[in-house]
Amino acid sequence: PWPDTANIDTLNMSEAELERYLYTQSVHGGRSGVIIGPGKAWSEQTDEGYSRASFPFTLVAWPNSNSRNGIATFLYDNNSVSSLRMQIVQEATPWSMLDMWGQSPMTYRPHNIKDRAILGARFAIELARELPMKTWAELNESRPVLASQVTNIQHQQGHNEGISVAGLVVDDVIYAHPCRARYGDFPYCRQMRHGVYSITKTMGAGLAMLRLAHKYGPDVFDLHISDYLDIQADHDGWESVTFGHALSMATGVGYRARSGSDEGFN
Repeated sequence: PWPDTANIDTLNMSEAELERYLYTQSVHGGRSGVIIGPGKAWSEQTDEGYSRASFPFTLVAWPNSNSRNGIATFLYDNNSVSSLRMQIVQEATPWSMLDMWGQSPMTYRPHNIKDRAILGARFAIELARELPMKTWAELNESRPVLASQVTNIQHQQGHNEGISVAGLVVDDVIYAHPCRARYGDFPYCRQMRHGVYSITKTMGAGLAMLRLAHKYGPDVFDLHISDYLDIQADHDGWESVTFGHALSMATGVGYRARSGSDEGFN
């Protein structure tokens, strides 16, 4: 049986875990955000009446936006829950690997989830909006002419240490290679989150600007930032800076703080 909720005290979560928010925790000597993804539940004959559950999670380090993907699992019944076992199996920064696994005690306090039907309906809408995902091999079957023109992505040929995910979107269908991790393919490929340094920030800003351009026209890239933000700098260097300049990381404004921090720009 699937209980109303499993409250994981070590992550300091409540009913809001269904929203997949970022939870800030102390991880690996620093502060990290934790994103909980939707998982699966099932039963096995050898579990003596217990059910099993697993879910993906992502640690997001600040301020470099590095992501570390992991999997957690536990046993449960209507009255109790086992310890939580977890493992980090992938990150976007090979120079900062966290090959971690461990176990943490949990407590189970059954209670009703507020607005459960609404949350379920919202999740069903989310699933319905997802693009269909097919395997890379199916590209040959459905689009043989295109497949013959696409070079195989090299990490499928034994070079998987530098690439975790890869694929194409063709006619609103995702053709994806398996999501690579240290100890095999990641079982929750859709739920992997990837981020690292300026790549994350540039892609996020780029998607936002493309959405604005789609809604209001391409001239949004030429709008001046100072017309929309209250800039407190004691100089006029921002007056001619556009959103397009910022998106290209070419504002021409800024100085490094005396502390040497990468965050110290005005």
